[in-house]
Amino acid sequence: MPKTIATIFVILVVALTITAPFVSAQEAQQSLTDSIIARVDKLFAQWDKPDCPGCALGIVKDGQLIYKRGYGMANLDYNIPISSKSVLEIASMVKQFVGMSILLLARQGKLSLDDEIQKYLPEIPRYQSPITIRHLIHHTSGIRSHYALAAFGGIASFDLTDADYLGLIARQKELNFKPGEEYLYTDTAYFLLGLIVQKVSGKSVHEFAGENIFKPLGMTNTILEVDQTLPVRNQATSYAPGSNGGFSVATKKLHGEMATTVEDLYLWDQNFYNNKLGGGPDLIREQLSTSMLNNGEELHYAVGLGIAEFKGLKRIGHTGEGGGFTSAMRRFPEQNFSVICLCNADNIDPDRLVSQVADIFLVDQFKQGAGDVSETVPAPPVSIPEKQLASLTGIYFDPITTDSHRFYMKDGKLMLFNSVLSPLGQNRFKKIGGPGAPVEIVFVPPIAGRPMQEKVIWGGKTRRTYDAVQSVTLTSDQLAEFTGKYVSDELGGATYTLSIKEGKLVMEVRNGITVSSDSGQVLAVTQAFWSKTPKDILLTPEFADAFVYGDSDRRRVRFTRNQQNAISGFTLSNSVARRVRFNKP
Repeated sequence: MPKTIATIFVILVVALTITAPFVSAQEAQQSLTDSIIARVDKLFAQWDKPDCPGCALGIVKDGQLIYKRGYGMANLDYNIPISSKSVLEIASMVKQFVGMSILLLARQGKLSLDDEIQKYLPEIPRYQSPITIRHLIHHTSGIRSHYALAAFGGIASFDLTDADYLGLIARQKELNFKPGEEYLYTDTAYFLLGLIVQKVSGKSVHEFAGENIFKPLGMTNTILEVDQTLPVRNQATSYAPGSNGGFSVATKKLHGEMATTVEDLYLWDQNFYNNKLGGGPDLIREQLSTSMLNNGEELHYAVGLGIAEFKGLKRIGHTGEGGGFTSAMRRFPEQNFSVICLCNADNIDPDRLVSQVADIFLVDQFKQGAGDVSETVPAPPVSIPEKQLASLTGIYFDPITTDSHRFYMKDGKLMLFNSVLSPLGQNRFKKIGGPGAPVEIVFVPPIAGRPMQEKVIWGGKTRRTYDAVQSVTLTSDQLAEFTGKYVSDELGGATYTLSIKEGKLVMEVRNGITVSSDSGQVLAVTQAFWSKTPKDILLTPEFADAFVYGDSDRRRVRFTRNQQNAISGFTLSNSVARRVRFNKP
């Protein structure tokens, strides 16, 4: 009899232990007041409809998923609503899992973060300074963006395999900058880290992560690489706004990004408080460790995670956008609070929604006077005569990044990128609205031997310096010297043909991307720019020998001359691929 009683007691204890978390989670959700729930739901009201896509939301507090809900539809064809169990792609949020895979391999002694990447990727040439795995982790390698290179070459990224991309990266003769000199976020760094995981472990990165991360954490509905030809239970469809005011299915790759659920990401979130992957708290500290630039400046990007302050509170997380999906996950470790938001429409901003949810729950804990970088800060009342503002207009060029800014007047205000510059002083302004976080811009008057300069400041430091340059207007006759055919060996023979049409300089792009095959030979891919018909692109002159084109992806063309002052070629740049060389045959 005593043995039977003891057995019953053990069973009861085990049962209570197993069910306790679920009871606590249920109680936690019930503890939310109707007022708080209504305020959260109101944030998503425009998406909480049966005729549009939407978001899955998860709110985590003190170890419990206290609120989980879907807003809108996972699939419009079959009227399937989104829920916390819906599987959505998370794009760049995958970086934290690739980064963790690298850390696990380092702990297994199979690699070192200070190894040069050519040890595992010998296809990549060696440059003047070594590139290490650590450089890739913190986005300081200087390697050009493989997506930008493909676009420069005139080929859709959907048409290229991992081997194609590696071959394209391997053709680059230069870097954007010396490793460790700058921080420049690109997808290329973590693409290469994924290849290193595969090379070292002998498994694809999704197989390695599945065995070493997802399985131990119970993330049973997570897929690191989605194969669009195979069915995935509860998978959401992604959408983009349609021309008729509705939605159309978004275009995406045959092999998509990592897909997961709010409930699985909750399990990942909790691993930062109670690590189940081995290595104890040290492994978590490693993932949350940042690095420094060569000049000693501390970075705010850890291993696949950004670390910053939000209204005075430490905040850790990442966002993602791609293939019609958008996502954001932010953790406030000192408050034991996290928000997860996964959406299936590319016009939804989940990071803004996550911040607004945090506002509701953490308002009493925000530090007084601490503002978020996304807030608009009112400028002191400073009045500057319109004539003085006009004297600051024109084009300013940064020779390091090859970027340029054009300042102009509109309605009596100084403008940059459709954003108003609000005066803080006679030569100091704050850029309000438009793309990017608010920054301070200071104009420095010219001195002997140096033109007027624009200094861009954020975080209390000067980040970029632009020199004023003389803008140009060119006639058809003057444009004629830039015409002709230009070929890039770095892009495998991609050819740009420049000609004059209706008095303007236009560019036709045909690609010749060359990639490495398994046998070490080369395969030439010859297609027209994004379609069967080459596309004419209008080049707009900026200053001497410099042109720009494109809107959202602004590209810069700078022509070079030989000793006889004749045009010999040009370099092509955007924000993540600088000075790709084209020569005139």
